[in-house]
Amino acid sequence: MHPLRSYATTGEQSLRTSAMHRQCTVHIGGGRAFSCITAVSDAVGKEVTTIEGLSNDNSRPLQLAWIEEDVPQCGCCQSGQIMAAASLNQRGHVGA
Repeated sequence: MHPLRSYATTGEQSLRTSAMHRQCTVHIGGGRAFSCITAVSDAVGKEVTTIEGLSNDNSRPLQLAWIEEDVPQCGCCQSGQIMAAASLNQRGHVGA
């Protein structure tokens, strides 16, 4: 995750290094991954998408739904939840 910080991303959070709370969720090569426990070498040559990469203005339907429904969370794990939901949507689990 620390290399992601060099690109000024702040959406993925890390309170621990075990991925226990999933707030470090990103997409690597189209699949869900936990940046706090993923080696940089595992991402070489693959597209890496953080919460900021879903849309630059929160216009993605999933993000809009999160805002419209006022999902009650402290904010720390929301980016991981949105990234996990986006991964499910990409794999065809819409409405699950």
